[in-house]
Amino acid sequence: MSNYNFHTLKNVKDVAKKFGYTVRKNDNELELYPKGQRGDKSYYTDDYGDAICTVRAMAQYNFKQAIEDEINSEELASALCEWFKAHGDSWKDALYNAWYTGSYGSTFATNNVSSVLQKFRNGNGHEVVAKIK
Repeated sequence: MSNYNFHTLKNVKDVAKKFGYTVRKNDNELELYPKGQRGDKSYYTDDYGDAICTVRAMAQYNFKQAIEDEINSEELASALCEWFKAHGDSWKDALYNAWYTGSYGSTFATNNVSSVLQKFRNGNGHEVVAKIK
């Protein structure tokens, strides 16, 4: 029995949208997959909590794979992963906005993420972020 029974289909769809995933419901089963990649990358479940956790985990895994070739610092990779976890599919826009305004939000005000990302910006951050798909 799942501890996530309080989630609704709307919750699942909101999280999926945030991380660039699509949800299809067929009877009691949910199909989750990255937008435009239905088939081999589909995941099936009948548990909303499992769906939410799986979308987050798959999106974070895919993000780590995407930055692997571009980022050679573990500290920077960790900061970018935290940023992605907070902002999902709109992480680039949110990062560019933070770089432009200097405001990383209250979530990152008390940790090292904002200073690592600011140093990244001051280096070659814009060029590297543009390469990450």
